[in-house]
Amino acid sequence: MSRPWHLELGDGRSLPCRVIRNRRYRRIGLRVTLSELRITAPAAASRRDVASVAEHHRAWVRETLDRLAAARPRDAVHGDPLPRRLPLRALETDWELAFRDGLTERITVRRQDTRVVMTAPSLTPAPQRLAALRRFLMREAREVLAPRLQLLAERHGLAYARLTVRAQRSRWGSCSGHGTISLNYRLVFLPPALVDYVLCHELAHTVERNHSARFWSLLESICPQARARDRELDHCADWIPAWTERC
Repeated sequence: MSRPWHLELGDGRSLPCRVIRNRRYRRIGLRVTLSELRITAPAAASRRDVASVAEHHRAWVRETLDRLAAARPRDAVHGDPLPRRLPLRALETDWELAFRDGLTERITVRRQDTRVVMTAPSLTPAPQRLAALRRFLMREAREVLAPRLQLLAERHGLAYARLTVRAQRSRWGSCSGHGTISLNYRLVFLPPALVDYVLCHELAHTVERNHSARFWSLLESICPQARARDRELDHCADWIPAWTERC
């Protein structure tokens, strides 16, 4: 689908659609943000198939877009969304985000029990604050994901070379041919069961590089609910804050 297109929402609005194709994708998935409908699709999927799935879920897209818009408080000066809470389901916690004026030009973000405190000059634009918050979450994600990945690897007798935590746009994780596992920092917004599934999925790729029957057999041996968890990942867009996309 090379031409840009919009999904008409039926209420006078339309949402730009961006299609991301990959031969590894097995089904068409939808993810709503405030700025676009992101569609992941197998390389062989036709334009008609992709459009049909988007149109079939038009009501869900409209409702999700409304929820995202209602949940994003606006910064009175800069007009950019600044979150007030961080619902980190992977940690089974919901941190409050507080802002303080600082006397230096440096932005700092620190956790204090169940609060995250950002200190920045009072006129710091919201995009800079959000960038600092993403960097903070990237560090927190590694603190959470690294020991969990190591535990699951040891439990199931699997090995990987190293771990990186990144801000992938369309993948929850990947495993290179050299055994490097890369995980998306946004995993911290998913429930623990889904996080474990993604980790097990990538660990299985250290043995089976593709999505063959042998891969799924191995994955289901270490994660019996793998198929169900995989389907759940297609419907978790509501859990990911829109501001995390601005990298």
